[in-house]
Amino acid sequence: MTDEKADELIRKFVGVSKQRAELLATTYDRVKQAVGAITAARFAQVEHQLLLIIDLQNCFVAACRGAGLVI
Repeated sequence: MTDEKADELIRKFVGVSKQRAELLATTYDRVKQAVGAITAARFAQVEHQLLLIIDLQNCFVAACRGAGLVI
């Protein structure tokens, strides 16, 4: 790992995080119009939790590949 590679990875991560947040905000607004703010807030919470699970799974797979394990 070099400084340049670390910087590149974090910049990509930040970009994806911004895109996710914008998409969630847009989707929340649409869901809120359809079903109200309380249900839309629940949707946003569940969506956020699912994204965290996906991120965790991706980190696990990447760590396994880095250790030479096949999944």
